[in-house]
Amino acid sequence: MVTAIEHMASATNTLYDVYHQHYHYTRVIRAGKTTHVQHYWTVPEELPHQDVVRAWQDDSSALREKMSSVRSEPAMNASDNIDVVCRSPNFWGKLAITGAVYGPLAITLLGYEEALEKMDVIRDAQQGMSRRNFLKLGAATIGVLPAGYYQNTHADRSDEAVHRVQTAVNDIVQSVRTKPSEVIFAQVLGYTPHDLHAFVSNMNASARDGARKECHQDIQQGFVTLNQAASSAQEDLESLLPMHSVPAELDRPLRHYWGRQKLAELNSSEKVEAYTNPLSECAVIAGIVAAVCVGNEVLMQKGL
Repeated sequence: MVTAIEHMASATNTLYDVYHQHYHYTRVIRAGKTTHVQHYWTVPEELPHQDVVRAWQDDSSALREKMSSVRSEPAMNASDNIDVVCRSPNFWGKLAITGAVYGPLAITLLGYEEALEKMDVIRDAQQGMSRRNFLKLGAATIGVLPAGYYQNTHADRSDEAVHRVQTAVNDIVQSVRTKPSEVIFAQVLGYTPHDLHAFVSNMNASARDGARKECHQDIQQGFVTLNQAASSAQEDLESLLPMHSVPAELDRPLRHYWGRQKLAELNSSEKVEAYTNPLSECAVIAGIVAAVCVGNEVLMQKGL
């Protein structure tokens, strides 16, 4: 069946290409000093509209890619539970996290005076130097407090994340075992069995009708080729896939593919959260330190 779908997708690509060659035109429109290129089509009314042929092409290619991915996906063993392993970051990972948390603190303390001076906020570099140094120390102290708090809560968050991910993994494995076959089929391929039959059957009928129309020879041949490929795909569907059920030999690889995709999505989302949490924490710390330092400058400018 996969081979027949591949041939059908290839035939729709060829048909759209010859459609574009014979029926697609451009012209330059001038309006005053401006010009733009207008694209237009001249498909005869008795032939399928170019948007219909483009939809055949897109849908057939997407179906081919999904089926090829399912076929190449290794089997997933859903008979046993999957354990979640929590790994601590290596030396460089810890260094990066520490830099993300404490880096803004150091940058703010070391560079804010130069930044304000460039913005002409500090007019006298020596004025209030002692006060600034004192405020730097205070800002550092205030900034370290939330930094320490965030580091202390990382362990609790890690435990919570492991529990959350383990629960999600167990739910995915359970769904691989028990989710209705028709639902798995539709979520993986984008069609229910009935809709897939209808898609191929309608394309086959339209291609057969198009092959009988008077048109350019290569367009007529494109319809003939598509009719042959769609007929072969329709025969495979009728022999392998009932209208309202999914046989076990098709259901099993679809379940494995669905389960692996869900596990990959879960893994990706947890990685994003693990990487972005320290960034949001460092933004809070930098904001606190900047508020203390810059607030002091504003008060000094007002003579307070």
